[in-house]
Amino acid sequence: MSELWNLPIPLVGNRPPLNANKRLNPFAHNRRVQDIKDAIGWRVREVKIPSLEHVTVQLVYQPQNRRRRDPSNLMPTQKAAVDGLVLAGVVPDDTPEFVTEEIPAVLDPNCGKSGLWLVVESTPLLSPLVRREIDEDSRQERTQDARDRYEETS
Repeated sequence: MSELWNLPIPLVGNRPPLNANKRLNPFAHNRRVQDIKDAIGWRVREVKIPSLEHVTVQLVYQPQNRRRRDPSNLMPTQKAAVDGLVLAGVVPDDTPEFVTEEIPAVLDPNCGKSGLWLVVESTPLLSPLVRREIDEDSRQERTQDARDRYEETS
């Protein structure tokens, strides 16, 4: 059975701390990365997340206003948060063997108070055999899809 935790991350000026489109000087960038890692580490200890074999994570942002946002621009913040999980000992590494990352979600601003949090779900670890079968099925489907598209254009 999987468990689910929501780990809040402080906003900076009502915005996510890092954004793929916003370039900070290296010192400010590193400071924000460290702040995110620290926030995640404290939250992990606070809610007592144990060491896990595998987790699925997703960053969720609840903005204040209705401006259009690109969820993938939040990936730098999610990356730092996942690094914080590793430092806190939740998972041994941030490789796909231990962590599945979903694209961040941006919620409707009318649904609640502004905020940013990392959703962490303990997910069962797939055996190497099952993972290999899934990869092979996926590869075959992608190959067949490519063939079908080629035949449609020919």
